[in-house]
Amino acid sequence: MLYAARHVIFYLASGRSRSSLLGSPSLKLALLVFLTLFSSSALFSQKNDAPAQTMSARELRARANALLSQGAFSEAIQALEELISILGESKKKDIVQSMEAIYYKLGVCHFFTGSFNESEKAFTNYIKKYPKGFNVTEASVYIADGYRFLNNHDKAIKEYNSILKKFDRTLTLALRIDVMCSLARCHLAKDEWAIAIPLLQEIYRRAPDSSRRNWAATLCAVAYLKENRINDIYVMIPYLLGANSFASRSAAFNIAALECGDRLFAEEMFRDSLWIYRLVFQHDLLIVNAEKFLAKLQKKSERTKGTANLRELMHIQERIGETEAEIKALESIDNYDNELTYRIARSYMETRRYREAREIYLYLHETLKKDQAEECLYFAFRCCLPIQEWKRAFEIGEDYMKKYPSGEYFDPLTLVMGQLYAKLQDWPEVIRHFTKTLEISPKHEDAAECMFLLGYANFMEEKFEESVKWLSKMNKEHPGNPREEDSIYWLGMSLLFDKKYEEASMEFDHLLQQFAETNYKEDASFRRATCDYGLSKYKEAEPLLKDFVAAYPKSKLTGEAYMMLADIAGVDGDLKRSVELYKEVQNHEINIELYNYCMFRCGEMLFNDIKDYDGTIGHFQEYIARNMEGSNIPQAIFYIGQAYWQKGEQAGALQYFKEALDRYGDDRKALGIDLILEEWIGKAKAAPKNIGDQAWLDLKTAMKKARQDGRKVLSLRLQRALLYEPGVEDEERKKVLAEILSEENLPNAGPAVLQLIIDEAGKLGNKELARKAADEMIKAFTETDYALDARMFLAQEAILNKDYENAEKHLNVIREVFATSGEAAMALCLLGDMYLDQKKYDKADEAYKAILAVKEWKGKIWPEALYGRAKAMIGLNKLDKACAYLERIYLMYSHYKNWAAKAYLLRAESLKKMRMYKEATETLEDMLKNPELGDMPETKEAVKELETLRKRI
Repeated sequence: MLYAARHVIFYLASGRSRSSLLGSPSLKLALLVFLTLFSSSALFSQKNDAPAQTMSARELRARANALLSQGAFSEAIQALEELISILGESKKKDIVQSMEAIYYKLGVCHFFTGSFNESEKAFTNYIKKYPKGFNVTEASVYIADGYRFLNNHDKAIKEYNSILKKFDRTLTLALRIDVMCSLARCHLAKDEWAIAIPLLQEIYRRAPDSSRRNWAATLCAVAYLKENRINDIYVMIPYLLGANSFASRSAAFNIAALECGDRLFAEEMFRDSLWIYRLVFQHDLLIVNAEKFLAKLQKKSERTKGTANLRELMHIQERIGETEAEIKALESIDNYDNELTYRIARSYMETRRYREAREIYLYLHETLKKDQAEECLYFAFRCCLPIQEWKRAFEIGEDYMKKYPSGEYFDPLTLVMGQLYAKLQDWPEVIRHFTKTLEISPKHEDAAECMFLLGYANFMEEKFEESVKWLSKMNKEHPGNPREEDSIYWLGMSLLFDKKYEEASMEFDHLLQQFAETNYKEDASFRRATCDYGLSKYKEAEPLLKDFVAAYPKSKLTGEAYMMLADIAGVDGDLKRSVELYKEVQNHEINIELYNYCMFRCGEMLFNDIKDYDGTIGHFQEYIARNMEGSNIPQAIFYIGQAYWQKGEQAGALQYFKEALDRYGDDRKALGIDLILEEWIGKAKAAPKNIGDQAWLDLKTAMKKARQDGRKVLSLRLQRALLYEPGVEDEERKKVLAEILSEENLPNAGPAVLQLIIDEAGKLGNKELARKAADEMIKAFTETDYALDARMFLAQEAILNKDYENAEKHLNVIREVFATSGEAAMALCLLGDMYLDQKKYDKADEAYKAILAVKEWKGKIWPEALYGRAKAMIGLNKLDKACAYLERIYLMYSHYKNWAAKAYLLRAESLKKMRMYKEATETLEDMLKNPELGDMPETKEAVKELETLRKRI
């Protein structure tokens, strides 16, 4: 009993937990608790100061037995000693025999009052008088127990071993286990674990009651835990985790398990550490379990006092003392529950059980103090990554950013979040996330990486100015960073795609010079040549492209390089060389759009420029035979038919077209079919009468067959073509148009049919059908010129309806996707007019300015753009700038009479607003001197305004 308390205290006092949440009581305090709780008088003394009375031997015996049955050991001693004084010297055999029990009971009474020295004397006397008595074995055990309770462990050990040897054949299993338990306690008190463990193992195997088996198993487990004997622990788990197990209330076991788990974790034996941590009971639960067990023992003690089972009473009292010591020890230890939970989470994480770890970390985040909670939230985020639960990772990451903007893990967490968005190619989120990150943490430990990914994401979103901004900032603020090489390359790419070729070429030169063996060497070399090509520096671009195709004949970019070389040869007028280079493109990897461009540019040159019709036919026949996915076969057939026609084989050409119609006509996406039909119509009209008549008859026959076969796309195409047959009556044409102009036909209408519906429905006032046809055109033929016209129609309709948002959407697509087309200029002009109407003068000026930046658009639209800029300046109250733009119109573009007249009049009005009446008068006088403006409506207004102005001067 004494050992159990001392062992707990010794273990807790000497053990050094690694946990910041764990503490241990001082040895001085522990010993004080021990001495208070486990002194022999406190445990066994039952004082009764009633005066002894003179009684007969019979009465004394009866009184002693009565007192013993009541547990009144002190009073019983007096009665027993009087009996011994009366009958102890008797030689009568029957008295001597009856006195055996008296001598034995005297030792018991002294033992249970805590008088162990007196008890030893009484038991020794008993054994001497009755060496073969019934209770010699028990008396010997009590003597040894007395030594143990007096902390004379060496003497107790010697006595216990003697008992086991001397009474080996006569010891009952219960008493043998009793002795072995006591012997084990003595060795453990002396910290002699090596000797105690075999005893505990035998108790664990042989004890007749579960209580002692459990006790022995737990103490064995403590020893195994101290020595990291994990496999020996596993077989004991049913005992350790069972209901009311000693482990469930033992400070020694639980602290040993914590320390063992820590050692295993440090040695990266994570699975074992997890199992050990899961054996540990929560601190508060230990105290609750111990208090419940103590209450149970105290009740059992009260019940046992009135029985003859004195050794059982001793064991109960001993266990009460142990349990009280455990409670004291547990109360002196800081609560380690959260630390234990944290360690379990770490072990789950290291054993790749990430979901369990994450949920525990999230629980701890809500439970612990701020500094510890922060780490747990970060680890919860990290647990989401290996199991690819991206949505949950982002949720936890955003929560961390909100709660801990200056936290220890803010930088690594936000970097990983951004990299994850990049991995998922969610470029808008990359931009949003890193912009916010750098606002919160401008001195981010990975600022260079954040800026690089910001630049790259903006590039992928085609926000090239933003990309340039971040990549330039990165290189300026973090020179020599690990991403410098990547940054220079993507900075060059951003400038290149933004058509800032001069600046882009400088970046590619920088990259190739500073990083001679860069992984980007191949691509950068090509892009460097592309810059000169984009600047129309063909003489500079050509040698760079030739060097590239020589150095990288198998590159994925070689085909594109040959395409540009072919373009350059064409610009130089070397058409044959250009054709050869275009043909070379087909021998290299290239995307289908550029492949088609090269093949058709080559064919067009053969047909239109070189007039090599046989070469045209052969070229496109090879193209058709190659039939790459995405090839425009009908358009190739169109050129072959054209070539046959130019060779004078008109009937053969029309037959070729007819075969193409039959084969590809029902393919809505085969845009070349519409070209073939346009050509068919033209050729049929221009051909000799017999050939022409046959051509129209063939179309009618084909349409009839298409209807019979249910080929709706082809049928609509042929119906449209037959509208242009010579001699078609108006009524017949109206009837056919009525059949075509149906919403049901939209899903089966090719681009030419859709355009017809848009035009004719618009003329008939059916704007709804026209809009639906335009929407279908954009949906089905998004990247074609047909879609461009449809978008322009929808934009103009939207402007008329003041639906500026929808109009802006379509106009922006036209100006961006079809950037070099005349429609793009018109789109910018419409945007400017629309912004003026909304009084968004800055945006209007930007739109008009963009028109003036493109030299190819110089013509009628330039004076219109200048007039628009002037209107924007007037709106911004910058009248002097407005006057400059207006003067430029009538001085440089006077041949555009309508714009010149408008400019004169508006300039005069602007000068008048600035109170510059003389200059306004001179402007109108100059206008009226120009005879070409005499018929313009603005001239009449100028005459009236001039009269008013002259009166002011």
